[in-house]
Amino acid sequence: HSHIALKVPCNGNGQPQVTVVTGIAPNLNTLDIGTAINNGTLNGNQLDLSNEGKSCLYHAQIPQGITDIALVNTGNQTLSFTEGGYSVTITVHGTAIEHKD
Repeated sequence: HSHIALKVPCNGNGQPQVTVVTGIAPNLNTLDIGTAINNGTLNGNQLDLSNEGKSCLYHAQIPQGITDIALVNTGNQTLSFTEGGYSVTITVHGTAIEHKD
């Protein structure tokens, strides 16, 4: 399975201010990234992973066969990614095959 983890601008209710779309361009669909992940642990210590109203962490599985992924600003205002520790990480799992001529 392939995964996407992203920390992006969110509103005070923890709703993302961007939408993730996936597919094979130009045929794209919205990816459900769920709700903000608020808390986690590192070496047994608690971590705050989201700061509602500023930046929130989300995680989702990417469907098989996807070749294109994009972030779309679905709001009516410009978003700033200069502060807040924003990032997107995509992990792809696959199988290597031998190509024979």
